[in-house]
Amino acid sequence: MYKNECDYPIGPAMNLPAAEEAAVAMMPEEPGFLSAEPHDVAAYIAAITEELTMLAESRGFDTLGYILDMARMEADQIAKGFGQADDEAT
Repeated sequence: MYKNECDYPIGPAMNLPAAEEAAVAMMPEEPGFLSAEPHDVAAYIAAITEELTMLAESRGFDTLGYILDMARMEADQIAKGFGQADDEAT
């Protein structure tokens, strides 16, 4: 079981949905995290914020859900933009 700075269980201990577990799995372990490709980081952020959006909205935190969804959309655009730049470079 993994724990974050607040000592909450994260990863498999939280019974994460398969999509989020896949997003977590695609991120390298630290310190390699700092060398991850920008589009991978943006895709990871998009996946995590999507889960956080659903969690916030399910508890009635509408404004927080909205802000998280905006962050997800921004991360999606960044990830797609990096992917397009990679395609154009080849």
